[in-house]
Amino acid sequence: MNRKLLAILLCGVACGPPADPVKAYEVVWRASCDKVVECVDEAAEPTWDWVQTRLDECAASGTTDESWAASVRSGVESGAIIYDRDEAKACLDAYKESDCIFFWEAPPNPSCEDYLRGTVECAEACEVHEACESGVCRAGLCDCSE
Repeated sequence: MNRKLLAILLCGVACGPPADPVKAYEVVWRASCDKVVECVDEAAEPTWDWVQTRLDECAASGTTDESWAASVRSGVESGAIIYDRDEAKACLDAYKESDCIFFWEAPPNPSCEDYLRGTVECAEACEVHEACESGVCRAGLCDCSE
């Protein structure tokens, strides 16, 4: 009985997105890269340049910038960034469940954009894009011009 309970508890931790928002970002990024690799042969010709760029980014990406990671963690702690584990899980599930044709033709799952949400308004101070409601931090201020 204790082993079963331990297995359930461990799966709750290991099977879903991590509690740490930076680790969750890394898990989602890797799931996205895995799907690009899995589906590369299904990509339409007009997207080949983008696909190759993405494959290169995925191959080069092995670690997260520590300064960015610290800013994201600090932003979550201060409330400037909302980390939603349920949205991260929905994003991971969407990558896992989508077939390759749907992956290339459909817009990204909204959960993949919403698991890290910024609360900082336009022209307010920011350190990272994820802190801004607009998703753009330029020169230390949230930029809503786009």
